Amino acid sequence: MKKGAAEKCERIWIEQLFRKSPVSVNPVNIIVVSGIAGIGKTTMIQKIMYDWARGTQYQRFAFVFLFKFRELNLLDNEPQMSLTALIEWHYKHLTHDKLIEILQKPESLLFILDGLEEYKHKLDFTHSQLCSDPDVEVPVHILVTSLVSQTLLKGCSVLITSRPTALEAMDMKIVDQFVEILGFFLDQRLMYCKNFFVDTALAAEAFQYVKKNTILYSMCFIPSYCWMICSVLKRHFMTPEKAKSEALQVGQWLCETQNKVLIREIIGQDLKMNFRSPTLSDVDCAVLTAVISCCGELKELNLSGTPLTTECIKILEPGLSCCSKVWLWSCGLTSACCSALSSVLLSPNSRLTYLNLYNNNLGDSGARQLSEGLRSDNCKLTNLWLFGNEISESEKSNLKSLQEQLRRSGRHLTINI
Repeated sequence: MKKGAAEKCERIWIEQLFRKSPVSVNPVNIIVVSGIAGIGKTTMIQKIMYDWARGTQYQRFAFVFLFKFRELNLLDNEPQMSLTALIEWHYKHLTHDKLIEILQKPESLLFILDGLEEYKHKLDFTHSQLCSDPDVEVPVHILVTSLVSQTLLKGCSVLITSRPTALEAMDMKIVDQFVEILGFFLDQRLMYCKNFFVDTALAAEAFQYVKKNTILYSMCFIPSYCWMICSVLKRHFMTPEKAKSEALQVGQWLCETQNKVLIREIIGQDLKMNFRSPTLSDVDCAVLTAVISCCGELKELNLSGTPLTTECIKILEPGLSCCSKVWLWSCGLTSACCSALSSVLLSPNSRLTYLNLYNNNLGDSGARQLSEGLRSDNCKLTNLWLFGNEISESEKSNLKSLQEQLRRSGRHLTINI
């Protein structure tokens, strides 16, 4: 990779993307940045936005507008839209009069379009399919091609990111600069490891571990994999309690990526999560729910010994519906939590088959609320543990009767009381 780059390419930094070639008199307005999944295209965009916003780079631009192609897909219900309407839809703080003023100086504008491979529509660069007036309504894909072709806001700058597989959608003849992100070279992998661990000795130990494994070391040229490997090793070197806190922070980062494939890889093929005994805040529960929901399914979730409030259970409800087995014993649950738990059982999309609520404070009221969910045809539960929940003998009898009714109707449910 390094040899090929030296022979065919010029190595540049992010701040040099719009740099004019010494042998060219034409400005660099249209740039395409290509790279495989996880190589750092979106991270690069975030850095450009951050550096511009704090005034350290790209100050030639008065305004930078970022659009993600996957968000443009959401506009299918709007067959046609003007550029001004598109910007106002995405940047609601801009007034129409202010926007018209901004668009008067296109040479000071940068439009960033991230993730071409996610766009559902074919880009047509035929001249008859282009527009020149930012107030004229056309299909959104025409706005994209018109900006790139410079018939719309002539002189503005456009940066598009794309995986290599989607480049055929672009007319590369009108592109001023093509950039490919190659990932980390060998020295950069070591630098990343040092920056990630901070502790020099720990960084050296982790790097040597990775370097001995040819497959892991090779995969580290992709920054997202490098991050995953370092995250796992960092948890490996920590005490169990610190590793869990750490895991929740990783969960927050995963939520921000909204990358289902990456989330599933981090959780692991066994699709199990264990957060026994840490203290979880409402925010932690929200992060946990978002990660599980984005993954779509989880085989096992163990929160035993973790104090959980009624609000925590309500926040966790969508995540619990995605789990097959859930352990919630000794969590300090009360009858007030059972409404949310019953809703999980009632959900038509619930995957829950095993629920362990041993040693909580559900009482008769909680047991009755759970019974409502158990009676639902949507309920897939086959095993429920209610030992140690201060349930009266009469309510236990009701639960046994319910178990027998379900058995006669063809549903197998074991209630352990």
